[in-house]
Amino acid sequence: MVSFTKTAFALAVAAGVAVQATPKPAIVYETVTSWVYTTISPTPTEAEAAKATNGDADGETFQGDGTYYSPSVGTGSCGWLNSDDEHVAALNADQFGNPANPNSSPFCGKKIKVSGPKGEVEAKIVDKCPVCKHGDIDLSPGAFDQIADEAEGRVPITWSFI
Repeated sequence: MVSFTKTAFALAVAAGVAVQATPKPAIVYETVTSWVYTTISPTPTEAEAAKATNGDADGETFQGDGTYYSPSVGTGSCGWLNSDDEHVAALNADQFGNPANPNSSPFCGKKIKVSGPKGEVEAKIVDKCPVCKHGDIDLSPGAFDQIADEAEGRVPITWSFI
C-alpha cells in the first residue's frame, strides 16, 4: 500500500490514478492563544509576622549581643539597600528563619526596640545576620551609636518587636 500526503492524494486523483483512502485516527490540535501566570504570595498580617517561625511575639523581650555592620555595602536579605546612618538591623539567622525567598520574610520591615549600655534605639529589620546567635542583633552604625560606642564592638542588649 502506498501512503499519500493530502497534496499527493489530490494530484493522484486529478491524474486519474486509483487511490484507496484508509481511515486514520484523527489528530486534534489545539491552539493556545494566551497564557496567564499568577503568583500568589500572601502578605502576612502583623500578628502573623510577629509569631513567624519561632513564635516570637510583639512585646516579648530577648537578650543577646548587639554588634554593628555596614548595610550600605549591598542589598540586604530583605531586598533593600540602606545607608549606615539609617536605624536598621539584621536579625539573627535562627529567628529570621530560612524562607525560600528571604525578601518575603515576615520579619522584613518589622520594628524593634533595642536597649544597650548607653540607651535605647528603634530600628527596622532589613537583613539577616548569618553568624549571630539567637537573640543577637546586628545594627547599622547609626543605630548602634545610640546604644553603645563603636569602640566596644559587641555589647549586651535586650530587645523586643514593637
